[in-house]
Amino acid sequence: MPCDLAVINSDVTLDCGDVPIGGIVKAMVMKLVDLTGSTEVDGELTAVTIAADKVVDLEFNSKDGFSNFTDEKTVDDSGIVTAIPTVSLEFPKMTLKKRNALENLTTSGLELVVFIETAAGVKHACGMDFGMMGSEVNGQSGTGRTEKNMYNIKFTGEETNLARLVDDATWASILTKVKAIV
Repeated sequence: MPCDLAVINSDVTLDCGDVPIGGIVKAMVMKLVDLTGSTEVDGELTAVTIAADKVVDLEFNSKDGFSNFTDEKTVDDSGIVTAIPTVSLEFPKMTLKKRNALENLTTSGLELVVFIETAAGVKHACGMDFGMMGSEVNGQSGTGRTEKNMYNIKFTGEETNLARLVDDATWASILTKVKAIV
């Protein structure tokens, strides 16, 4: 039975306002269990219920050429759908505070939601289906004055859907739930 192609319309367009600027300018994280409710319309979050002080703002290097977000969805012949969101962030200078925070974010079994805003001004919520996990931390000193001393962290997930976009009002409500800066 063929699919109904009426769902494909003229929404996929390109105009002069679509400047493809790369990078992430803001990243926040919270435990999936602390997200007690959400409303979604056509892949966009229009409301979330989060208790106060449950979202952590991750202060990372947004001008590094490293921090990025990818979202890859595959559908195989048997109908299995998998979406793999990945968020990678760089934190300049290896400090004890950053080491301990990144150690906590990469705890086995910790399911997270990662909220990001891209340099193009688009806001995403990653891990809304099953959560993301802090899957990798890399620290390096650099070999000389012209190389970075930094930590990198990677968050990955295995979802059913692509990451949700977040409307401006919902993004503003998420910002009111921030508890600390790492």
